[in-house]
Amino acid sequence: MKKYPSILVCCFSLFLVILACTKEVGLITEVKFELMEEHTREGYVNQGLPTTFTIVPEEVLENYEYSITYEVLDGAGYFEDMEGNRLDGDKGHAVATDLTVPLLYMGSETGEHRIKITGADNFGLSDEIEVTYELSDVPAVWEASSEFSEIELEKPVELSLLFEANDAAEDIDYEAAYGFASGSGSLGPSEENGYAPKGEYGPIVPGTYPLVFTPSEIGPQQLVFTLRDSNGQEIEAGVDFNVVDFIEVISITLSSQDTIKMKLGDEIPPAFTFDPPNATDQEVTVVSSDPDVVFIDENNVCIAVGLGTAVVTVTSISNPDARDTVTVEVIPPDRVPVTGISVSQAAPGATGAQRQLVATVLPENATDPSVTWSSGDDTIATVDGNGILTGLSAGTVTITATSVSDPEISGSVLVEITEVSLQSANDIETFALNGQIETATIDTEAHTVSVTVPEGTPLNVAPVMLTVSEGATVAPGLLQVRDFNSPVQYTVTSGNGTEQVWTVTANVLALPVAGDANITSFALPGQNSSDIDTENHTITVNVTDGTNLNVAPQVLEISPGATVTPAIGQVQDFSGAVTYTVSPETGTPQIWTVNVTVSQSTGSDQNAITGFALPVQNSVAINDVNHTITVNVPNGTDLNVVPSQLDISTGANIEPGPASQQDFSQPVNYTVTAENGNPQVWTVNVVTETSSEKSIDSFVINGISGTINGTDISVTLPFGTDVTALSPEIDFFGQSVAPSPGTPTDFTNDVVYTVTAEDNSTLDYTVSVTIEANTNTEPVVDVTGITDITLPTNSVDLVGSATDEDGTIVNYAWTQDSGPAATITDPSSSATTATDLVAGNYVFRLTATDNDNDTGSNTVAFTVNEAENVAPVAVDDNFTVAESGSLNRLVLTNDIDDDDLTVHWVGGSSANVGQSIGGSDGGLFTITAGGNLTFDTNGEFDGLNDGDSQTTTVQYRATDGNANSNTATVSVTVTGVDDPNNNPTAVIESNTVSGTTPLSVNFKGDQSIDDDGSIVSYNWDFGENNRTSTLANPTYEYISPGEFTVTLTVTDDDGATDSETVTITVSEPVNEPPTAVISTSATSGTTPLSVDFTGPIY
Repeated sequence: MKKYPSILVCCFSLFLVILACTKEVGLITEVKFELMEEHTREGYVNQGLPTTFTIVPEEVLENYEYSITYEVLDGAGYFEDMEGNRLDGDKGHAVATDLTVPLLYMGSETGEHRIKITGADNFGLSDEIEVTYELSDVPAVWEASSEFSEIELEKPVELSLLFEANDAAEDIDYEAAYGFASGSGSLGPSEENGYAPKGEYGPIVPGTYPLVFTPSEIGPQQLVFTLRDSNGQEIEAGVDFNVVDFIEVISITLSSQDTIKMKLGDEIPPAFTFDPPNATDQEVTVVSSDPDVVFIDENNVCIAVGLGTAVVTVTSISNPDARDTVTVEVIPPDRVPVTGISVSQAAPGATGAQRQLVATVLPENATDPSVTWSSGDDTIATVDGNGILTGLSAGTVTITATSVSDPEISGSVLVEITEVSLQSANDIETFALNGQIETATIDTEAHTVSVTVPEGTPLNVAPVMLTVSEGATVAPGLLQVRDFNSPVQYTVTSGNGTEQVWTVTANVLALPVAGDANITSFALPGQNSSDIDTENHTITVNVTDGTNLNVAPQVLEISPGATVTPAIGQVQDFSGAVTYTVSPETGTPQIWTVNVTVSQSTGSDQNAITGFALPVQNSVAINDVNHTITVNVPNGTDLNVVPSQLDISTGANIEPGPASQQDFSQPVNYTVTAENGNPQVWTVNVVTETSSEKSIDSFVINGISGTINGTDISVTLPFGTDVTALSPEIDFFGQSVAPSPGTPTDFTNDVVYTVTAEDNSTLDYTVSVTIEANTNTEPVVDVTGITDITLPTNSVDLVGSATDEDGTIVNYAWTQDSGPAATITDPSSSATTATDLVAGNYVFRLTATDNDNDTGSNTVAFTVNEAENVAPVAVDDNFTVAESGSLNRLVLTNDIDDDDLTVHWVGGSSANVGQSIGGSDGGLFTITAGGNLTFDTNGEFDGLNDGDSQTTTVQYRATDGNANSNTATVSVTVTGVDDPNNNPTAVIESNTVSGTTPLSVNFKGDQSIDDDGSIVSYNWDFGENNRTSTLANPTYEYISPGEFTVTLTVTDDDGATDSETVTITVSEPVNEPPTAVISTSATSGTTPLSVDFTGPIY
């Protein structure tokens, strides 16, 4: 026992020596660490998944360095740092001083990636962990769609292609292509310069692409669009169509409401909704039950034209059973009241008697802008309903416009009517050009002015004289230059504003080069003498005092070839000098002056007509006071004659002479000049005696003359003559007859004709028309009966004949009396054919005409029956498909019927047409109305082994629109393509099976195998507290002692499972006795000795 203290002291000393030696040589104590991680487990291929590794040492000491390496156990990929630098897995990557490593994992394939990470220090210690990633392709939305499932052959249809990329797809490129799973056609963009995929892959960017597809063959069509990204992912989208020749209108919708309201005056353009929207024939008729309320124009626009209610019906032309109606109620429009009216002249400066006034109504959109007009003084001016003012007298008047709809609103204007504005004359009164030869000739009826100027006179001038009616204005004005080489128009405006256009013509008188210009003889009526002075170019005429000098010359002779103005027949006033201009053919005109001298009269002053008679007359009366002669002649006497007697006073003379022929239908003046030159005018008036004679001498209708007996006229016309509008030819004596000849008149009853004589006395004639009795025998027509026929026979022979006992048949005419429209091939033949017949009852008539134009007819009737419908025969269909495949076929192609077929019901119900329904033994069947069959195995046959098969069925019926077929069965045999599945084998590995608490165990299940497939799931039961995991290689820490049975269950891709177990033993840690260690600061010394003791326990 005494040895123990010494041993203890020795051990303690030895410990001190070792500790001292350790400090002396600088040895480092081992420091454990743990490698930890945080990472994003799920992501996309080639998209970095953030991962951070952290070194957690027990103690942070100097001179410790760490690095990490990695190994890809499952999958394919690598790590890169945050700068994008790729890290090799077997080369250590230094850990920063903060002991963290942020990295990105870049996986290059889909599926689970398992990575082993190893952390190590520079003294050889290491730690391992395992991380897993689940990668999938970068998702994208890739959809193809169309609103139509049934489309028309060779008719473009719109479809849409939608491509939406994920936010994670920044570095991914895409390309697209399209093809046909069935059918054919062309595809292009619906917008100019738009995008459309092609048969080969081409680049594409996200977006919505409107496309147009035009099918080129009938039947099922499937377009397949494929999207491929730069990671190799491919996504397909398809559009299915059924292509037909004609798409029938099923229904039309005019409005979603039964009743709509329109305001009066509204117009609604046509807006019809067709079902289906792409029906082939979308022509319609639109009808209003009351066009006075709703009027339908030629463009099918509904116009509200009257208050009330009307029913509008729209009907498909191709399918009259497709129609819709809407009740339209027309209500008054919203009213905008008139708030103000201003009145003004349309032409602000107008001053005429007639002016247009304008009423401006505010606001501009007032519902009723109409106004009434009134004058404050109708004696000064009136105004009509159109605002036209008419001045009547000088003065000032207020004109007012009053709103019709809002009579309290009005506007006025003050108008002045001047005296000048009331004047209506608009004549040119005088006109002259410089150098003109004579006074201008002004024609106030033709509104022309004629001016004569010598040749060479300038004509591009202003007139030297231009006067117009008082108060009038003229344009162009007096001083304005005009070119009179051609006619010039002047507009003269009267004071009341009435315009008159005048035309001024300048006549150029050509100057002769040479020639005589003499007056060779000259005499006035009643002259005593005449003296011609050829040197001075004067003529002196002597007349007796009292001679009328306002006359035309009796004699005026000039040089041969010359002309004279004024002419011999023009009256001149010889009380003063009168000039005549004689113009030779060539040369200078010569002006001659005529002077008259007056001598005192001598001889008798008697100037009477003492006797007068016409060749035919009743009486004559001579009035010596009024110097008139009145002759009475019978009616019809020729008055263009020479008097048979004309006696005058002795020594006197008369003009016109006694032998001169005159027109006595008008008053004729004679001038009797006494011996002393005293003239007297006598007027002869002829009075025609009116006649009282009146008669109808001939009355003819249709070439047949009537019999006239006194005042009774009778006409007998042939049988069959229509007497309601006969036009007689009438010869009569008198002033007139009524009705007038040729007037269509109804002679059903007697007609009175009235003849009026010249003295206005009348005489009535009564005309009666009689129709001869019919003596002709009409033809007898016989037709051959026709047996009813049944479509598709659509023609019959029409056979007939006719006889006429008293004549001959001259023509035949077949017509249709009733029934649907048909065609008669030769209507003018007794035997012909009726074609283009449809179902219905028909009546045809044969009419024969004889040589007396009498007719006879007979009819034949028959019925065309509808074609007998033969119910279609549906034939069973059999198809085969692999367990994971699909079908797209037509089931109507082998069904029998003369008509077009559609599928009536599927699986016992019409509601199943076009819908997916389950087969008798699995799978999904879809049969459209057009007979397109699609079948989807729906994953329900995956259990079939290679060589096995399973048949599933569905039934359908077809219809031709008149009858349904028998029930047919579509059978699909699904064949297995896989070998019998073998169960997987579960394998458990762990880094330990025992230990003390806390015990962390790394389990590995990824060594489990499936020789005919793959493991799809792992399920771990750690045997403690129902703790589980679905990781392939989980880590679990046991904190309580005991034996735990760990179970791993794996499942393969065919659903088979296998389990394996392992036992983990966990015990409490062993309690070792403590070790006492004493250390002192000194073990010897002199008193007093102070010693420090240290005693750590291990």
